[in-house]
Amino acid sequence: MMVLVIFLHALRGNARLAVEGLYWLMTRRRVRGWNMLYRAAMASSGYYTMWTRYSEPRIFQEICGRENAFSPRQSPQQIHAIILTDPDQGGPNDDKATSDSLRRALGAAVTIHIVENRSNNGGGATPSRPDSIINHWLAAIPGIPHESWLLPVFAGDRLSPHLAQAIDHAIGEAGETGIIYWDEDQWDAGRRRAPFLKPDWDDLLYLSRDILAGASMIRMDVAVQAAVRLSPQEMSTPAVCAMLLVAASTSGSPPPYHFPMILVHRSSTRRANDPSARKAMIEGLWPQPVTMIQHPSLSPFLSAQFPLPTVPPSVSVVIATRDRVNLLKCCVDGVLATTYPGEIEIIIVDNDSVEPETLAYFEDLGQKNTATVMRYPGVFNYSAINNFAVEAATGEFILLLNNDIEMLEPEWLSSMMAHAARPDVGAVGALLLYPDSSIQHAGVAIGVGNAAGHVHRKIPLDASGHQGMHRTTRRVSAATAACLLVRRDDFLAVGGLEDETFKVAFNDVDLCLKLARAGLRNIFVAEAILIHHESQSRGDDMLKENFARYSQELASLQEKWSTARVNDPYHHHLWLRSSEQCVLRP
Repeated sequence: MMVLVIFLHALRGNARLAVEGLYWLMTRRRVRGWNMLYRAAMASSGYYTMWTRYSEPRIFQEICGRENAFSPRQSPQQIHAIILTDPDQGGPNDDKATSDSLRRALGAAVTIHIVENRSNNGGGATPSRPDSIINHWLAAIPGIPHESWLLPVFAGDRLSPHLAQAIDHAIGEAGETGIIYWDEDQWDAGRRRAPFLKPDWDDLLYLSRDILAGASMIRMDVAVQAAVRLSPQEMSTPAVCAMLLVAASTSGSPPPYHFPMILVHRSSTRRANDPSARKAMIEGLWPQPVTMIQHPSLSPFLSAQFPLPTVPPSVSVVIATRDRVNLLKCCVDGVLATTYPGEIEIIIVDNDSVEPETLAYFEDLGQKNTATVMRYPGVFNYSAINNFAVEAATGEFILLLNNDIEMLEPEWLSSMMAHAARPDVGAVGALLLYPDSSIQHAGVAIGVGNAAGHVHRKIPLDASGHQGMHRTTRRVSAATAACLLVRRDDFLAVGGLEDETFKVAFNDVDLCLKLARAGLRNIFVAEAILIHHESQSRGDDMLKENFARYSQELASLQEKWSTARVNDPYHHHLWLRSSEQCVLRP
């Protein structure tokens, strides 16, 4: 019966993919078949409705760890909900709908304050309604204990009836964290749609888009401390956003805690916040210098640009190659055309090239002093080849670069270095496209395929994907070595690439996980866009002559990093593990 239900949704979503998936199921290729069927079904609006009815309650119960996870009971935490209303948008009963959902969810544990807010539309903050006790800032709210929680929401939004159980669980898990946030979707004419499943806390993602306002709560003492840093103003959407921005970015404070389920259903009638106002707010309040850029294609999202160091670090570009001089020349020309202001050293490591055109090109590079050509003969071992070059490199940073990479614009390296030069950053990867402009790499998630997978692979660059995450600079667990920038000292400190265990595959994943274990963050930079003519040099791992080696490397990755069991904190646990695209697991 389940196969039939999924297949019918898949037919409505993408008939061609549905039929292909059913074919693979019938020929006993179950993983491939189910993956295709779920991808097709996700394109049908009815699938999400079915998921919220049947799968979501079961998964929620699994997280909260109690048999009666949905039984009505009062949360022991006292919650003060602030409903921000706007008379210029939404319906006349929006505040009532939100109040009712809060009372159903929290019962006597919630005190509701309704505040009129017109600041979204350019006017000054207006006086609160007479029934509101909030006149200026949070410190002016009388009688609220500092250990209670403040829950800012927007009129028209609905809160999940399971909010109390979620809060109980989250507070128990969050420790000293002063902000707890959750996932969201949209409420549209009585139906839920467009889920936004967020990763664990990532300040880069938060700079790009506001994942907290209206989908989080903040402990009262943390809110008051944040308010002290802000000018007095009445409660409004910008005031709430500023409070959360300051609290989330306060140095030394525990990061916000993510409860990984959908607890708020956003009203589809409310307009998005003005990105220019958020840009000014971030640039004025963020503790480090940052410039927020508005890209028309990504509106209403922003892009964070950090300044390069005053003296840009030197970079050694390491390119492993064997013949295919047409690919190599395109790659080298792209590096030479790069406008990065620091010194660039190009090291080409030749692994037994024999074609006359390739050897002539090497000689020409040497005569022009364009690049250093090193020889590494013998069986292809990507890790050993690159480790060999890194030992000889003179740059402060190493850029591992495949010979089948093609540059599209000259600023790509500067975009990557702006993040890589920050002291807490390990490896930095780029947005790589196939020649048809679909996604080849937008970050690597651990656990996909019970190993590691390229999330968003094969979706078009201009597709919406999952909330535009493939176009958003953000923290990731790993990135591909096809274009990977890392500080040389950090590379050496963690032992470089594992040239015995991961000779060809998964060496980049292993390197990134070692850097993360050392306390460094790995970053995917969406502004650095390049073409990757994938595996045109070394070949496909699935070919018969490569499969035994690949299988051993896969087993080693699973054993070393428990990839068959872990959930990647930057890739939501609700996504199907067998899919590199964002497909809700049943």
